[in-house]
Amino acid sequence: MMRNVKISVNQFAVIVMIFTIGTTILVIPSGLAAAAKQDAWIGALLGVCLNVGIVCLYNKVGSCFPNMTLIAYNEQLFGKWLGKLFALGFIFFSFVGATTVLFYMGNFITTQVMPDTPIQAINVLFALVVVMGVRLGLETIARAAEIFFPWIIILFIVLVACLLPEIEAEKLQPVFSSGGGGLVRAALELRSAR
Repeated sequence: MMRNVKISVNQFAVIVMIFTIGTTILVIPSGLAAAAKQDAWIGALLGVCLNVGIVCLYNKVGSCFPNMTLIAYNEQLFGKWLGKLFALGFIFFSFVGATTVLFYMGNFITTQVMPDTPIQAINVLFALVVVMGVRLGLETIARAAEIFFPWIIILFIVLVACLLPEIEAEKLQPVFSSGGGGLVRAALELRSAR
């Protein structure tokens, strides 16, 4: 039996920011650079704007149907069969996205931090943490995200500050050399990675 789970807009924003920071560090850079070359930073900015727009859309739709689940208001908006198909697609792609991020996390840990540890052990460990979080519920995940958020931001700022001396501004030129198609591909790739 599912209980009525509510999280605040701030908790939702914190969860989205933590996930965005994590995928930005682990997944995004290589795909952006492949699609837009030295214009990857412009593609990233376009992708962030697209992601903010989608989060605003989710918030607006959620506020229009405050007492309904995603599946219920998909059925309300698109009809019974098409709504269930969209909800099934959302669940499927969420599962695929979660397994992809789990793989990237395991790959990062075994490559950079613990090279002698098998990737399966790292993936099982992180999967158990995810299962435990899902079992405890979304409210617990949201509260934990609020607690850890300041520490994540501090560590992210330290990471960026340590990388600033490594920046070679001449590699950003020529600007807009990849054309509009490369920037759009990069922005959409940033959107699909999240």
